Amino acid sequence: MREILVALAGSPNVGKSTLFNRITGGNVHVANWAGVTLQRYEGSLSYSGRRLRIVDLPGTYSLSARDLGEKVALDFIINEKPDVLVIVVDATELEKSLYLAVESMELYGKVVIALNMMDAAEKRGIHINFDGLERSLDVPVVPISALKGIGIGKLMRAILEVAEGRAGRKEPLRVDYDGLERYIAKLSELDHGNYPARWAALKILEGSIPP
Repeated sequence: MREILVALAGSPNVGKSTLFNRITGGNVHVANWAGVTLQRYEGSLSYSGRRLRIVDLPGTYSLSARDLGEKVALDFIINEKPDVLVIVVDATELEKSLYLAVESMELYGKVVIALNMMDAAEKRGIHINFDGLERSLDVPVVPISALKGIGIGKLMRAILEVAEGRAGRKEPLRVDYDGLERYIAKLSELDHGNYPARWAALKILEGSIPP
């Protein structure tokens, strides 16, 4: 059976690297991303009879390729096509963190959302409807605490289910932008290279990439 490639994405300070270390158990290889000075962290492990390679993408607030970290993360997702993209979000600031999650799902379908820092959220009296969020987004949503190791087993099972096509989306998320749809359709007809046509059209309208 071939190795499963898993990429971890998330904004700075959401506990992504803590989760990476928790999953890999310190079995980590450190190098630089090709052509840049940003460090690349990669680890591997065996889980439930499968071999997994975990790549910790640079922390980024979006995938708009405005800075080096965003470009590295975007290029990896587009070119390497991981079997699973795990979006780590901060459960104490869910609305802020979900921007990257939705943006990522518009780009890529095979996503798992890891709601990190759930222990801190509960202490603050924050209650999240996991099932409702999962139904709305149509991807696995797993509450965890990377620091305390809570929910990691459930997260790993969700990763395997998505990698093997037993859960999650088969295609990227499609948000209806109402009045913008005619412009999106027109821009989608252009040649966008490796970028998915609809996603590239959205980024052109956003001003993130040139037409």
